[in-house]
Amino acid sequence: MWQETVRGQCLPWSAQDRGIAEETYRALLDAAVRHAAAPSTAGAELARGDDELEAFARAASRALKEPLRGIASYATVIKEDSAALDDVTVKRLDTIRWLASRMDELLNSLLEYSRLGLADLRMTPVSLDDVLDDIEEILGARFAEADVQLRRPMRLGVVSGDRIRLQEVLVNLISNAVTYAAADLPRWVEVGYEDVVPPDAGQPVRAFYVRDNGTGLWAGQQQYVSRLLDEPGARGEGAGAGLTISRRIVERHGGRMWVRSAPDQGTTFYFPV
Repeated sequence: MWQETVRGQCLPWSAQDRGIAEETYRALLDAAVRHAAAPSTAGAELARGDDELEAFARAASRALKEPLRGIASYATVIKEDSAALDDVTVKRLDTIRWLASRMDELLNSLLEYSRLGLADLRMTPVSLDDVLDDIEEILGARFAEADVQLRRPMRLGVVSGDRIRLQEVLVNLISNAVTYAAADLPRWVEVGYEDVVPPDAGQPVRAFYVRDNGTGLWAGQQQYVSRLLDEPGARGEGAGAGLTISRRIVERHGGRMWVRSAPDQGTTFYFPV
């Protein structure tokens, strides 16, 4: 008989345990954000309406996440317990799991978007080069899988901003570029800065960019993306959720995001901060 005493370490967490922990974290974070952003007396009525709408969004998101986890779990169990499944059925089960995971990501984006207007930015000097180092580590496996190279032609330097939020902008834009990578090699995503004239402006500004040599956007897609970046009330699905959140973060830093693209000629997103 083997007997062992282990201290300071729990049993492995199940998927349900991790889901409960994530929901607990989000609930505590929401409570902290609401407490930190208590409305003034003059704007109490307006803020109360916003709080009610935000509370509804949180409640609806959490209510939807539970059945999504159940769908993904049952699909996993069916796949693992049924050894005789044909390839088509296995592929369909994998699609069910992927769709449930994607919906979970969209609900997380909804919660994140609802918090952006309330949480204060933590403005500090931020080395964007260090941020890119972290992103290379975070997305390294995805770069390798898609055979995409992250190009860094210059040092980006230091800006004043919220490091976590700025990293989120770059992760969203770089991930989007990897998703729409070119069909042929070489595939690359480039991050840098240059002096460029924004839309409806006459003078150039120094703007950071995320550029790729991917599939580019045809006219209808570019109009859709431009609407996500230009209209405060615009909403999107899929990559649009990430773009909407990124736009909001850039706006809260006092900047503006825009896009330039053409079919089969790649896409460039600009954002001065």
